[in-house]
Amino acid sequence: MNCIYFLVKILFFCLFLTSIADASKENYFAEGKILFEKKKFEKSKIFFQRDIVFNPKNPDSYLYLAKISKKGENDEEEETNLNNVLLLSPQNDEAIFMLALL
Repeated sequence: MNCIYFLVKILFFCLFLTSIADASKENYFAEGKILFEKKKFEKSKIFFQRDIVFNPKNPDSYLYLAKISKKGENDEEEETNLNNVLLLSPQNDEAIFMLALL
């Protein structure tokens, strides 16, 4: 009986940690987007990079990183991020357009 109680506690604890991790994924991208719109590019860059750590298949974070690189005139980083966007989302018109301009 004690063992079952212990296993149930561990299960609920794991589910709690998973829900916290899922919430943080969304918060990183959303916070980065808010900072980007406020033209705080260096701070927003950190949040987009954190979002990629938790969700490496999010093309939107790569796209915003490419936009930040364009503002900083870092062509290599911009191209790398745009290529990542196109790998994850080949039909992304904005990334295709930015890459053509580059």
